[in-house]
Amino acid sequence: MKNLLKRDTRDALAIASLIVIISILHYSTDIALAYFHDIYKILYYIPIILAAFRFGVKGGLAASISISIIYTPHVTLEWTGHFGVIVNRFVEMIVFNVVAVITGKLVENERAERYRYEKVAKELQASYRKLQEHSEHLAEIEEQLRMSDRLATLGELTASLAHEVRNPLGAIKGAAEILRDEYPENGKNREFAELLIHDVDRINEVIENYLSLVNVSNKKHEKFELVQATKTVAQILQAKARKEKKKLTAQLPATPIW
Repeated sequence: MKNLLKRDTRDALAIASLIVIISILHYSTDIALAYFHDIYKILYYIPIILAAFRFGVKGGLAASISISIIYTPHVTLEWTGHFGVIVNRFVEMIVFNVVAVITGKLVENERAERYRYEKVAKELQASYRKLQEHSEHLAEIEEQLRMSDRLATLGELTASLAHEVRNPLGAIKGAAEILRDEYPENGKNREFAELLIHDVDRINEVIENYLSLVNVSNKKHEKFELVQATKTVAQILQAKARKEKKKLTAQLPATPIW
């Protein structure tokens, strides 16, 4: 702020000094040298335009009015008896003010447009940054969705494998139970059969825990071959029936049933 004030003061003093110098030239030059006065009169436009460019309409008018005030005594006193010249000089002073207003207005309009463009540019930059942030966020979400999809697919695959592993475990356990019942209470083979049943139960428990972890229902409906499943169940029940000295028969069709 201080630097801006110093700059304004410096520029105003420079413009004022230029006006003073031109005015001194006017007052110190003999009126007989009319062409010099015409040159000095034209030189007055320089500080007017500079003031308008630097400070807008107010600055231009301040310069043109100051010049008019300084220039008026010279016109009225030095050019007495030259009515046409006096009128010409006063018209010129009016032109000074008109030029100051027009130039200042053009400068202010240009500054307003530049400010508006800069504001729009900043808003566009902010919008672009937000859009870029949203784009990056969407890319992250998309990557997370792809990862979730891959994990879901992997979970479904492993759950399917777990089901496939668990299904024959029932048959293995049933067969082990049949073998266990065939051996005497303290027999070595019975101990092996019980160990097999225990391990099958442990594997089945691990599979159950995994299926509950991936939220896959262990009651999922699956297509299976009815004749083969019935035959497996019948074999298990026949072993138990033989132990109780009973006979169990199953009449099954030869063709598979799904």
